[in-house]
Amino acid sequence: MGKWRKDLSMQIVGKRLCTLWVGVTLALWAMAAFAQTYPNKPIHFIVPYPPGGIVDVLGRVLGDRLSKAVGQSVIVENRPGAGGSLGTAIVAKSVPDGYTLLVGASAPLATGLSLYPNLNYDVMKDLTAVTLIANSDLVITANPGLPVASLKDLVSLARAKPGSIKVGVPSAGSMHHLIIEELGLKTNTKVILVPYKGEPPMLNDLLGGHLDIGVFNIAGAVPHIRQKALMPLVVTSRKRSELLPAVPTTAEAGYPGLVADPWFAIMAPGGTPKEVVNKLTAELTKILNSPEVKKRFTDFGVTAISSTPEQTSAFIADEIARWAKVVKDSGAKFE
Repeated sequence: MGKWRKDLSMQIVGKRLCTLWVGVTLALWAMAAFAQTYPNKPIHFIVPYPPGGIVDVLGRVLGDRLSKAVGQSVIVENRPGAGGSLGTAIVAKSVPDGYTLLVGASAPLATGLSLYPNLNYDVMKDLTAVTLIANSDLVITANPGLPVASLKDLVSLARAKPGSIKVGVPSAGSMHHLIIEELGLKTNTKVILVPYKGEPPMLNDLLGGHLDIGVFNIAGAVPHIRQKALMPLVVTSRKRSELLPAVPTTAEAGYPGLVADPWFAIMAPGGTPKEVVNKLTAELTKILNSPEVKKRFTDFGVTAISSTPEQTSAFIADEIARWAKVVKDSGAKFE
């Protein structure tokens, strides 16, 4: 009787393993077949910011090229709100089939995560990295009426008049915001941070004398710097910007390690088949490495880059940890 039961048990286990193997084989076959036919309908690029901004522009350039490469329309949809987290959440909760993608930015994907209350997505679990697409330089500028000509001048003035200098940033939780928080940590200074809803209103207030300092994506500030309407103090990148070659980096200004270069990435919903992600990465990498797109991106004040999904995911994890520490150490709050 014991042997009979043992033989029956082995038969049941064998049947279950066989069923499992068949199920796995069919699933793998289905995914491979899906990847071979992908895409067979329009792809949607979700841009979590208003039309006309740098993320929107990058999304439209890539969408146009990707459409031509895969033979399907790429529809760009602007879903602004909550510093980019609204559109990011839409993609995080979308069907993971490769037809809804995020043109993401560093704020809702990394720098702002420790500041935004009640986020309903987890970047590392609910999103799948496809590739980084670009990074940009920031420039810290002053109203010409402020008696400063360098970053050290600004620090000296902030120490002499603590809590009196008004610094504008385009949004709370952005890298523009947190680099100022980090500067305060490194120099033991305090300023009045004024977050805006984008760069245009911040620029108007800075030009109008209602702000002392403004932190900009470099392309938006260059025309006003060339007209002497704004005084550039420093760029926050690791090397000097081609658009402002005479302006020193933070390291050259005496603050090594004070680096902020906002970045942008294409993300898919978590659980998107690896074959689809790899296909998207391959197509986008070819596009991003093309001389035409590199030139277009440079004209917008950003540098085209690309990366594997694994590299992108590891990079984002490092960025989340780095900026979470800045938020914690500085006591920065969402406003």
